Amino acid sequence: MKQLMKIVMLLLVFISVKPVSAEWELGLESVAPTGDFEDIAGGGGGLYVKTFHEANKNLYLNFYIGALAYGGISFGGAEIQWYGYPITAGVTYYLNDIEDGGLFLKANSGALVKLGTVTFLGEEEEESETGSVFSLGGGWDFGAVSIAADYNIGNNDWTWFAVKAA
Repeated sequence: MKQLMKIVMLLLVFISVKPVSAEWELGLESVAPTGDFEDIAGGGGGLYVKTFHEANKNLYLNFYIGALAYGGISFGGAEIQWYGYPITAGVTYYLNDIEDGGLFLKANSGALVKLGTVTFLGEEEEESETGSVFSLGGGWDFGAVSIAADYNIGNNDWTWFAVKAA
C-alpha cells in the first residue's frame, strides 16, 4: 500500500507541474494480460496522465504515468490481486501534421512498478518489484478525443494489450 501512495503522490505532482510549452491529457485505459501473465491475472483497467511536447509538425515527445489494476485470481483459499504502475517516455508520430490529427504511431519505454497482493486465510501480504517496460502502438486523433491501442512488454512475462481513450 505504501507503493501505491508514492505513485499517487507522484501523479499529483506531475499534474500540477508542467513546462509552459507542454500539453497534457488524463485518460482511461482498459488492459488485458497476454502470454504467461494471462495465467495469473484477469483483465482490468486504470487511469493515466501523459504530458507531451511538440518536437516538429509530426512528432510529439511524451512522458506517461499509469495506474493499472488487473483482475485477481482465486485458488486454494488464496486471492491474488495485481497492480502495475508504468512510468515511461517516448514519441508519437503523426502521419499527417499534428494539427490535422488522424493516424499516429507511438513507442514508449521506461520503468514498471509491479505490486501483488496475496490474501490467504484473512492475512494480506504485499510483494513489489520494479522492472522495465516497452510499448508499441498506434491510434487515431479525432481532435477532441484520441483512441489508442498498444502492446506492452514488461520484464518477467508481464505483457498486456491496452486500449486508451482521452
